[in-house]
Amino acid sequence: MKKYFAAITLLLALAACEKKDRPAVAARAGILDLREDATTGRAAWDFDRHGTLELNGEWEIYWNKLLDPTDFQKAGEHKPSGYVRVPARWNGIMLEGAPASGMGYATYRLKLILPGKSQIQNELLALRCRYEQSAYRIFWNGIAVAANGVVATQKPQFRPEYRPVIAKIPGGEKHEIEIIVQIANFAHRSGGFTIPLELGLAPTLTAYTRTRQLTEAFLLGAVLLMSCYFFGLFFSRPVDRAPLWFALCCLATFVRILLTGDRLVMQIPIQAEWSTLLRLEYLSFNLANGTALMYLHKLFENEGHKRIRNILLIVIACLAAPALALPPAIFTHTLLPAQITIVLTLAYSYYVSANAMLRRREGAQAIFLGFVLLSITVINDILYNQFLIGPGYLTPYGVFAAVLTHSVALSRRLAAGFKQTENLKENLEVQVELRTLELREAMAVAQQATAAKSAFFAMMTHELRTPLNGIIGMSNILKLTALSPEQEKYLNIIHTSGSNLMSVINDILDFSVIDAGKFSLTKTAFPLPECLDEVMALGKTLLKDKNVKLTMSPLPSDFPLKIYSDQARIRQALLNLVSNAVKFTESGYIHLTGS
Repeated sequence: MKKYFAAITLLLALAACEKKDRPAVAARAGILDLREDATTGRAAWDFDRHGTLELNGEWEIYWNKLLDPTDFQKAGEHKPSGYVRVPARWNGIMLEGAPASGMGYATYRLKLILPGKSQIQNELLALRCRYEQSAYRIFWNGIAVAANGVVATQKPQFRPEYRPVIAKIPGGEKHEIEIIVQIANFAHRSGGFTIPLELGLAPTLTAYTRTRQLTEAFLLGAVLLMSCYFFGLFFSRPVDRAPLWFALCCLATFVRILLTGDRLVMQIPIQAEWSTLLRLEYLSFNLANGTALMYLHKLFENEGHKRIRNILLIVIACLAAPALALPPAIFTHTLLPAQITIVLTLAYSYYVSANAMLRRREGAQAIFLGFVLLSITVINDILYNQFLIGPGYLTPYGVFAAVLTHSVALSRRLAAGFKQTENLKENLEVQVELRTLELREAMAVAQQATAAKSAFFAMMTHELRTPLNGIIGMSNILKLTALSPEQEKYLNIIHTSGSNLMSVINDILDFSVIDAGKFSLTKTAFPLPECLDEVMALGKTLLKDKNVKLTMSPLPSDFPLKIYSDQARIRQALLNLVSNAVKFTESGYIHLTGS
């Protein structure tokens, strides 16, 4: 954790100190003097040593006028509406006795006095402009050198555009330069000179621009890579949705970085309307905020406050909705509320991650660190957007720091989850093995019990059959002797009871044989009619004194004389059917049929 903190701190320090050790140079009353000081002999700005110069300070402004260089050739022809600070919006500035609105057009003018020839060494200068709100045209000593969109005095002829431009300045001997910038806005909520022009030696400015673009490209690649990585983690384990929301937040951040700063989206050969890109910029801002909230919720579900989170999500949705359908002049008014909302979201993130740290949640420290670093850069950018401080936009660096720390935290969390899963798997395997041994022992005991039961039934049926056979045999013999009617009645009862008991014993023996898995059929060829006659004869003996008739349909003429099966089992099955029928029939008839 310490090495990540050190690396991130170094990155942010380098980004914040990008303009360190540069003299404070600003225009006054429309003049920016860079000449050498008479006492020291040093120029106010050394392009070789100090690099590029932002043309900040007080510029002349000509409100509701689009003036070109020819309009200033006649002395005293045009007087400025005043001097305004650059960079700044013209919204609310008192111009010609009334506060200016965001919509309108104006001309800015600056007199620039360059250092002596020895200071710039006869090298070509270049001018860099990222964008103005929301169309501009720049003249350098009467020559048009850069433009974005179409500047006009009426909305139908006006066309906005955001495209960074580097303009090579025509060479010349003049050191007093007139810079004229025409700006028009009929599409955005705010207008004016919001991004300073940057002046420098052409090679230096080109290298500086490429460095900035490469830095943003690196940040874009890192954020996109993290997004793809955590999408993959989610699809491999969908039960945990924290990686999904983190991946969506990275994707929204990727779009945001692509559309802001040096606007690398302009390097892609696509045709997209200015309003479409602006909508995507505002939507990505709110989407990144909302997905970050959901990611935090899924990460620490028990540490947050459900009502606060829901209120923030509703506010974010309400701020994002206008960008879907309303024109830019309306939905751009949501920027300041959206900035306030993201500050509140960061405060809520502090609360949740601090609770998680107190409860010793996995990765909570890295999550908290990431939010701290991100909040520093976000607050800096909000203040810079409101022209309160001037280090420049640093949010991409803060986003990278947050993505890095949160990736480490999520990776550690996932690693802990996988480790816990492996431990559970090992414990489960041990438990399964133990349960298997227990089941095997139980099965062995059950098999022993079954075997003992079968042996008991076999022994008992064998022991019971012997006296029952004697009883049934003796009753048959007694039937052959001379008996009185009452004796014959009692003898029949004894014979019938013995026969029934023998049938029960045979059934029990069959169950024990089936349970032991030793039941088998003895297949022989036998005549079915004879078997049926035996069943009918035995069935009629069961009728006793019941008012029930037992009948049977004759077999079909084409029925085979013999069939191949287990004669004893078929006789037993048919006899059981007839016996049950006799048992549950009080009167009427029982008919046995083969159809």
